[in-house]
Formats: sequence, C-alpha cells, structure tokens
Amino acid sequence: MSEEIQSYNYRPITRSEFELPEDYQIAVWIVINMEYFEYETPYPADGDKSVPNVMTYSWREYGSRVGIWRILKILDKYGVKPMVALNSSICDHMPEIVEALVEMEVEIIGHGITNSQRLKGLSPEEERLVIKSCKDRIEASTGNFPRGWLGPGLSENFSTIDTLIQEEFDYVCDWCNDDHPYFFETGSGNIMSMPYSGEINDVSLFTKKNLTGEQFQKTIMDQFEVLYEEGNKLMPIAIHPYITGQAFRSKYLEGIIREIKNKEGVWWPSCGEICDYYKEFRTN
Repeated sequence: MSEEIQSYNYRPITRSEFELPEDYQIAVWIVINMEYFEYETPYPADGDKSVPNVMTYSWREYGSRVGIWRILKILDKYGVKPMVALNSSICDHMPEIVEALVEMEVEIIGHGITNSQRLKGLSPEEERLVIKSCKDRIEASTGNFPRGWLGPGLSENFSTIDTLIQEEFDYVCDWCNDDHPYFFETGSGNIMSMPYSGEINDVSLFTKKNLTGEQFQKTIMDQFEVLYEEGNKLMPIAIHPYITGQAFRSKYLEGIIREIKNKEGVWWPSCGEICDYYKEFRTN
C-alpha cells in the first residue's frame, strides 16, 4: 500500500472540526451522474461482454436523450441546482447537455472520459492521462476548472489520490465513509474527501434492491429524517438520468425535493461551497 493511502486514518464522527453554518441543521445536494457509454465497448459492470449490446446501450442513452431533461426541469421548478459528475466525452458527443448545465450555473466535476472505462488497473501514467484529459476537456467546454472528482464506478488505484492532488483538484467523492468532509494528507499535499451516497444511490436502490418509486422516496426521506434529527450532517443524493429520469420514477424524485424543501434549516450548497466553507472553518 502506498505512502499516500497510509495517510488515511480512522477518525470517528464524534470529532468536532466541522459545523454547518449557523441556522442550518443539514446540508443536502443532488449529484447527477452524467455519463457517456461507448457503443463498441462492453460496459464494465455488465456480465454480457458482447457488442453491440443494443438493449444495455440504449437503456443508458435514454438518460442523455430524455432523462436528464426531465430531471433538470424538476430541479429548476424547485430552485435546486445539482452538482453534476460529468464524463468529458459528453462535451464532444452531447454538447447540448453541457450548454444547458452551464446556463443553469451548476457545479460540474470530473467523472472520467467515459463510463466504459474504469481507472482501476491503469498504470500511473495512463491514469494521469485520463484524469488530465477529463479535466482539460471540461474546462475548455465550460470555461470552469472542475474542482472535484468522482471516479467512474468510484474506482481508484493506489496512485489516484496523489494524482488528483498533483492535478490540483480540491476534493474527491469516491470514499463513501463519512457524513462530514475530511482531508487526505499526503506528501504531495492535501485533498478533501467529500461525502457521496452509495447506500441511497439510485443504482443501488432501483437496480440492485429493486425498490419501487414509493420505496425509493421513503428510503431517501428516512435517511434525511435521521440526519436532520442528528444535526450537523451532510446528505448527498446520487442519481443517474437513465434510472431516476424514467417517467415513472421521476415523480418520486420530485416528491423528495418537495418534502425536503418544506423543512426549515436545510442548506442546499454545491460541493465547492462546502469545500470553501470547511477550509475557512478549519482556519478560524
């Protein structure tokens, strides 16, 4: 195990180095995983490695053709700006999506070049090329440097944290192990670990646990209610347009947003805002 990863140490949530701004009980944000899949390449998570796989490819492409627009319309209705984890290939193949995101002024973070490729197993040089290419393409397309990173499939190598620091990312979302941000401290510098949702991710709840839309909404709200009662917690809600963007599921996403919006003391920040706030909090 590398020296960089050895700097990651267990620290319980009882630490007192993070507090939400005054009058906020919880911070909530929506993470849209906006992904591109290559028609001629098997999807890494599928058992069927044959190509072309029309059923799997077209199911996922529904998210970019239809689902994302349905989700953005719902979020805009309630004044919620999502954070978008973007495969940089979207910039080349589906520029209309990027244009819409820029117009909404949402925060966009790096999510690899395509979700047909994982970082795991790449050499340090190959990994750096993927990360840098993704970062540079998003910046060229949006005019903004992506401050955060979410690996495709949350995959990493032992070199990934160090590479992200050297490529000047402020935070990484791969580590689903906390309700607060914290820092990886390495010989190359520091990078913040930002909470991400694995348990309440729509991939887990809909495609692996086969929940209905009603059960999905109840699960998300159960999570919210406990964290809200505990106080001083962060709650990301990760969704994929090809899953939650389906018409019969999207109404339950709207129900979640409506319920949370009716609660007092809820902060709807971007991850960049949390990152800046936490850095300032630690220095005071």
